[in-house]
Amino acid sequence: MSCVAPVIEGFSAQAVHTVELDYKQEVAKKLLQTLLPGRVRAITDIQRATLHVIAGDLDGEPERHDTLPIVCLSRTSSFNSVRRPAAGADLLGPPVDLSHYYGAWATPYDEEVNR
Repeated sequence: MSCVAPVIEGFSAQAVHTVELDYKQEVAKKLLQTLLPGRVRAITDIQRATLHVIAGDLDGEPERHDTLPIVCLSRTSSFNSVRRPAAGADLLGPPVDLSHYYGAWATPYDEEVNR
């Protein structure tokens, strides 16, 4: 049995997934941590955070501990565009324009936006 536990340092609770693996078997699992409301409310600008991913066996010994940088947005921030990963590669594809969502983000209850 193996256990994977990701946590966003200072901003989330720990999500845990336990799975039984055979030697060299790969398993993909999407885990979504619960954000701590008081902590994320304090984000007032775009801010970097650290995602810790700890994998180990059930006796509590970690076998891997990886960290990844992530970007946290405040409730008043948005991206103009994002890049989707290219299929089957570590490369990024062309930018995807998100500006058509601005009306819904700025004035979500306006009749013109809801059409």
